[in-house]
Amino acid sequence: MIKKEFGEEDLKRVLSHYDLGNLKSYSKMPKGENINIQIQTTKGKYHVKYFIQENSERKNWLLYELILTDYLSKKGIKVPNIIKTKDGSLYVKYKGRFCTIYEVVDGSIKYPLNSATVGQVGAFLGKFHRVVRGYKCKYRTTRGRFTPRILYRILIKEVLPGYKNKRLKQEIVKKSKFMYGMRYSHLPQGAIHMDIDPQNFIFRDDKLRALIDFGDSLYGILLIDVARGAYEFCLSSGTAFNRELLNVFLREYQKYRPLTLEEKRAFVDFVKFTYIWKITDLVNKHPDSWIQKRLEMFDKIPEKLSNIFNSA
Repeated sequence: MIKKEFGEEDLKRVLSHYDLGNLKSYSKMPKGENINIQIQTTKGKYHVKYFIQENSERKNWLLYELILTDYLSKKGIKVPNIIKTKDGSLYVKYKGRFCTIYEVVDGSIKYPLNSATVGQVGAFLGKFHRVVRGYKCKYRTTRGRFTPRILYRILIKEVLPGYKNKRLKQEIVKKSKFMYGMRYSHLPQGAIHMDIDPQNFIFRDDKLRALIDFGDSLYGILLIDVARGAYEFCLSSGTAFNRELLNVFLREYQKYRPLTLEEKRAFVDFVKFTYIWKITDLVNKHPDSWIQKRLEMFDKIPEKLSNIFNSA
């Protein structure tokens, strides 16, 4: 009902809290569980985000995202700027729910994955992690934790019971057991993005413009983002690492935040963890052949990534 009711008059009432001029046009965007609307005012283009779910826990969850995004923007990290209200707030409450307005970042999420673009992603992630290492937002505990052991429990208790292929299920369980023995409490932590994916980076004219969508961000192990970036940006056909791209990604990252010796030693295990993470997310959405190919590649990861830091 809320989605159907949120229209031009609602936008005008929300805009009355901002110094953004008058509404000229708007169009609703399909992405996400919340209402996302692109608007044009007499002062420019903006993105309105209206959060549907609302309770005390969700409120703190959202405040974490807004405060972190604003913090990054102030530190010079390329993220969509949050437009503040006339009284300096990061949001308004409208019909009992949060509403936030962002500047629109011109560009596209469709771009080639080559040394130039992947290198920029690596450099950006290094700058981002340098800024957020040790950063503890007031509301971070609301978002909980995400570690290899937590993923293992989710996989075993929540995901695999519904998977019908018994042979592949047994193989997934066998290959994922290593996560329960991983040691990571000594690794650098901070505010991590959790979804380092090509669809969350905006490029224009082959230049990285911004990282978007901090909806899954939380306080955790920085290496989780690094391994996820390696997986998403440096795989060839989804089943083999492109060493050239991986070298560029890691080299550019380390120009801004050199990995510790402990992180380098743990890197392979965190890439393996990322493989299991992706399988956990997609095991019930892809055919068995897709799962089988990932499991075959899983066994080759140590060999494929051997001596990677000698060249990165």
